[in-house]
Order: sequence, then structure tokens, then C-alpha cells
Amino acid sequence: CLLGGRNMDSRAELWLYAFVFVWNEPIERMTSKLFKSYKSGLSVGDNENACWCIAQYIVINFQSGKPLGMVETDCKIYLEQMVEFKRETVHADICIYLETVQNLMHPSEDDPTVMKSELRFLSHSDHTVLGVFYSCQCFLYLYFGEFEKGAKLAIKRGNAYSKGVPGHCWIMIETFVRGMCLYAMARKTKKRVYRKQARTVHRTIKAWIRKGNPNVKHYDLLFNAELAALKGKLDAAEGWYQSAIVSATRCGRIHESALSSERYGEFLLNVRKDPEEARHKFDDAIRRYSEWGAAKKVLMLRELHQDLWRRPSQVEFSSSRT
Repeated sequence: CLLGGRNMDSRAELWLYAFVFVWNEPIERMTSKLFKSYKSGLSVGDNENACWCIAQYIVINFQSGKPLGMVETDCKIYLEQMVEFKRETVHADICIYLETVQNLMHPSEDDPTVMKSELRFLSHSDHTVLGVFYSCQCFLYLYFGEFEKGAKLAIKRGNAYSKGVPGHCWIMIETFVRGMCLYAMARKTKKRVYRKQARTVHRTIKAWIRKGNPNVKHYDLLFNAELAALKGKLDAAEGWYQSAIVSATRCGRIHESALSSERYGEFLLNVRKDPEEARHKFDDAIRRYSEWGAAKKVLMLRELHQDLWRRPSQVEFSSSRT
């Protein structure tokens, strides 16, 4: 019972701060409250809800764009405690978030979209763990430009995550990630299936804003930019991209302002055919990704557009040899 026994405070606060207030208040306000609830739970021996409170503290820090190094450190610290208390499900969830963070952070020869723990978590008995796994997989697909894989996963999964964990704070970013992959593929292929699904996600975001959610306005602005670009409304698209960058920056979402700058750069390069302006936006994205701590993403973005940073003489010399 939510209101029964000595576990009332930490359990009730878990739901209030990770499932209720996040929809009407800035999510970063919840972290100090969740940490306090974690401490409170430990003090009365409620190790289960204490672990869930600290897990949501970690999730919201990741979701709100706190430095990845900090999130990685917290994951490692509290995973040890979850093992000690034998909290298997929450331990599995945080392992998935940790792997996602590390794939963004640490340059290696491995494909950063591959979750090495896939076999372990796809067979987990708790369906919520599967939901976390797929949402983080789609997150990596988006940030590393594997839009087709992300869009296909988005169509396959639909809103399964929100149905499995109603009200959870991560639903916001999980929905956004799906929508971005779908819009990217709608623009690339012009296929109706992607466009239709993207618009459905977009309407969900707009509905949240109408209900007073202060955490997703920049999602709507970036979706507006992608939709305008899809429709060939190029001037409007530029205005929406610029607004999305400003909005994400103002609310401290460094990772999402980086993504908005990157998408604007791609638009300028591939639609406007303006490599000079595109380079400025990619520089801005790289600066923001670096500040976030996503070294692997920075490396891949530089490699993908390396010609933009070459001197004109280098480009000419390279072209003469091909």
C-alpha cells in the first residue's frame, strides 16, 4: 500500500518526484528531493525504495543534460549498493543507463550503438527492464545518426514504454528520441509511414505543452523545424532550428542544444548547400557535446564532416588525386 507502514515517505516521494511533479515542474528540481528521499529510505531500512529513489536521481541527471562523467560516477557508486541490497531490477536499469553513457563518452573502435549487454537484458524477466533497454538503444541510434534503425525500432515499439511505466519522467525523452528518428527518416525517404508516425509523436509533445509541461518546449520547436524542412519551408525551418537551440540552452539541456545545432548544420549543408554556415553550426554542436562529455560523439562528428575543417588548398589537392 502506497500510504501504509514505515515505507510511506520514501515510496510516496518516489512516485511524486519521478512520476507526478516532473510533468508540471522543471525536472532538475526533483533531483535534490529524490536524493533526500533516498537518504530517508536508508535511515528507516527501506532499502528497496531508497534504491529506486537514487536510480531516478541518476536518470533525471542524465535526462536533463548533466555532465556524463558525473552520471557515470554516480552509476558506479550506487550500482555497488544495489548489489549489496540485492535489488536486481533497479540494478539492471542503471546498468543499461551506464552503458549508454559510456558509449557516448569513451572513444573506441567498437560501434557505439551496440549495447553489449543486449542478450543479458532482452531475456530479463521484468518487462520494464526491456523498456529501458530499447529506449536507450533508440537514444544511441539518434545521437550517432543511425536514424533508420531508430525509426524502425520506434515503429516496432510505439509507446510501449509509456504503457509499461505510466507517468515516468523518462517517457519525455524516450518519446522525443522516437520522434526525431522518425522525422529524420521522413525527410530522407519521403515515406508516408515515417511522416505519419512522426506527426503522431509530435502531437503528443504538443499535448504535454498545452497541459503545462515546462520540460518539452524545445522538443516541439525542433520537431517544427524538421517538419518545416520536410515540407520545403526552408526559411521557416531555419527560424525553428534557431529557436530550438535557444530554448534548449535556456533550460540547461546542453545535449539537446547540441543535437539541435547538429541538425541545423545538416540542414544548412545538405538542403541550403551552405558549407561555411554549416561548419559554424557543427562547431557549436561539437562545443556543446564536448561540454556534455560525449567524446565519442565529438570524434564521430568531426570524422563525418572532416572536409569542412580542411583548408581550401587541402580540399583541392585531395580532389585532384581522386
